[in-house]
Amino acid sequence: MPTAGWKGQIPSLLRLAAPVVGLNLMTVLSLFVDNAMCGRLENNEIVLAALGYATSLVFLALVAMMGLSVGTVAMVARSIGSDNKERASEVLRQSLVLTVGISTLVAVVGIVLGPALLDIMGAEKETSRLAMSYLKPVFACTVFYYLNILFGATLRGTGNTLTPFAIAVVVNLLNMLINYGLIFGAWRLPRLGIAGAGYGTVISYCVGVLIYIGYLRWSPNRPVTIHRLRAKLDKPLLRQILLVGFPAALDMVVFNIGILAIVRMLSFFGDPVVAAHSVGFRVSGVAFVPGLSVSQAAAAIVGTALGAKDTQKAKDTLGAAVSLCLLIMTTLAFFTTFFAPNIVAIFDIDPTSESFTPAVTWIRILGICMPIFGVHIALNGLFQGAGATWITLRINVLVTLLIQVPLSAILGFVFGLGPAGVWAGFPLAFTVKMFVLGWLYKKESWIKLGKDAVGAR
Repeated sequence: MPTAGWKGQIPSLLRLAAPVVGLNLMTVLSLFVDNAMCGRLENNEIVLAALGYATSLVFLALVAMMGLSVGTVAMVARSIGSDNKERASEVLRQSLVLTVGISTLVAVVGIVLGPALLDIMGAEKETSRLAMSYLKPVFACTVFYYLNILFGATLRGTGNTLTPFAIAVVVNLLNMLINYGLIFGAWRLPRLGIAGAGYGTVISYCVGVLIYIGYLRWSPNRPVTIHRLRAKLDKPLLRQILLVGFPAALDMVVFNIGILAIVRMLSFFGDPVVAAHSVGFRVSGVAFVPGLSVSQAAAAIVGTALGAKDTQKAKDTLGAAVSLCLLIMTTLAFFTTFFAPNIVAIFDIDPTSESFTPAVTWIRILGICMPIFGVHIALNGLFQGAGATWITLRINVLVTLLIQVPLSAILGFVFGLGPAGVWAGFPLAFTVKMFVLGWLYKKESWIKLGKDAVGAR
């Protein structure tokens, strides 16, 4: 797969990816810290199960924004590649309007339908109550969460990954301090338990938005700027953003449907298993960050390369991304698999509890999946950077609905493998996705589809 010049792209890819790794780690770390702190509350198995259900809904709520951010990165990168900074700023303005509208809709739907969705997922009454105490502040302030994602994605599309990382450091340090105070009632703050994790997260993201706005409006080094919102939208530009972003959003919806289906299946085995899933999911969020970050950096470089009509550079970038992802994720797989019990102990879960052994099993399954995920996510970054998101959407729909979900059900219930069988469908599905994307890459249809999707001027 790597072309003759792929090694030459590694230094530039690493320079761009390193701060993205830090940024994504900061984002995931906030969830990780929530789990670690809440795991020290009374009835921690119920609390962790509540966080598991709540996090699944939060990820589902993020799909629209993640899709929009993919479209924004592709359009901004293409504009920067063609040396058109004014157009890049206009892409940000249009995306900003969309973000405010989408976040308002998500906030209302999340608060109103949250209890019903938790019930559908199989959450017990007390678990659902605790989950909603976390979700209400998070959903009510969705706009701040979304804006952090949008501003970070925009700067990444310009090749500036250091600024989002620096802001993420501030936001997450603040998040840890406020969460500790509100969860445990430290420093004369009210003791809110799991709800305190939600309020702490919201407050820290509000601060992040203010920092981003200050940078994008007044910093002399800003690559793009925020214009005042005007009533009239740029419909052709908006359509181009959505052509790339909408399939990416649906892609995330399908992925989360697969995750929710797993949670629903696990609910039949009881809250301790759902709590174990929550722990493993947090761990995977941290462990998968390096590969995901390389993919995001590669997407930005691919978009810029195609904007400059340099197809060979896009191919070389993929070769570098696959090599880096495979090396990094294989190394992490080794440590994750062999030190799974030690990792679970971080969450203060007693080795004799009903959650401990399932959590270890789930983490080890994820460890086996990591090299496969690394190659898959590198390929995914190429298609997203090219704007050919309809390709990845179709693959994800077919594999998730026709292979992953049925296979998890068959292995878990028909063959009697229990939670391990349900989880096993996850790496098997990623293996299929990886091979299909590799085959489509070699056909090079992504080049034409990417140009048609983004339609750069």
